[in-house]
Amino acid sequence: LSSTYRSERTEFSYYDGRMYMLTNSQQRKRYEYYDVEQDQGYVIDEDRDGLESRYEIRGRHTQEVLDDGNGNTYVYAVGGEDQSNGETIGLNVDTWDLESFRDYPFRVERHMSASHNNKMYVIGGYDENNNDRVSDHYQYVPETDTWSSLPNLPDVPNEVGSSRRTDAACGISEDQNGNAYVMVAGGRSDDGVQDSVWAYDITNESWSQRADLPDRVRYTEGFGYNGSFYVIGGDLSSTGNYGNN
Repeated sequence: LSSTYRSERTEFSYYDGRMYMLTNSQQRKRYEYYDVEQDQGYVIDEDRDGLESRYEIRGRHTQEVLDDGNGNTYVYAVGGEDQSNGETIGLNVDTWDLESFRDYPFRVERHMSASHNNKMYVIGGYDENNNDRVSDHYQYVPETDTWSSLPNLPDVPNEVGSSRRTDAACGISEDQNGNAYVMVAGGRSDDGVQDSVWAYDITNESWSQRADLPDRVRYTEGFGYNGSFYVIGGDLSSTGNYGNN
C-alpha cells in the first residue's frame, strides 16, 4: 500500500475490511482507505461535504471507529494541531458525509486513544490552551455524544510528571479471562522519554503498572491481539534514532 501523497502525522482506523486514514499531507487534509481484500488504496473525495473548507488541516489527532447508536458508523477524529478547540468530527463510512460531534473538553494534540465496546478512551496529550502536557483521561459515548472524566494516568513511582504524557503507544488488550485494558506504553513526559507501561482496567476503572519496555521510546504505535500488546517503531531515546523494533 502506498498513500496517495507522502505524509506524516497520519492516523489509522480499521473497520470491516478497510483501513481508514486521515492524513495531513502537502497542506491537504484528506481521507483515504485501504481495502484489505483487494489490496488497493482509495482516496475519498476530499471536497465531499465541504471537507477542505469546513475543517482545518489536521494532524497529531486520534481517531476511532464507533457506532452512533442510530445504525450509523463513523470514523471519529478528535483534536489535533491547528484546531481552535477540541473539535470532534466523524466520517460516515457508508455515505462519506462529515458531521460534527461534541468537542473534547479542551484543545489537545499528540494524545492517545483506544476503543472498546463502542466507547472511546482518550488519554494524555498536549493541552494547547495551557501549553502543557496532561495526564487527563476521558471516555466518549457516541450514543449520547458525551465526554466523561475517568481516573488520570498515574505517575511512575519517584518520577514526578511522568503521567503527563504525549506520543505513546495505546490500544486495547485482553487477559485470559476476557478482561479488557487500555494499554499506554512509552511516550514523552515531563520527566523525559518513557519506557513505562500502564494498563487501565475498564471494568474496575483503575490503573496498574506493567513491565517496562526494553527501551525508552516515543512517537510509537501499539495494538492488542490474542492476549498480548504489541509496540512498533518509534524514536528510541537511547540512540537518538528511529527504530524498526
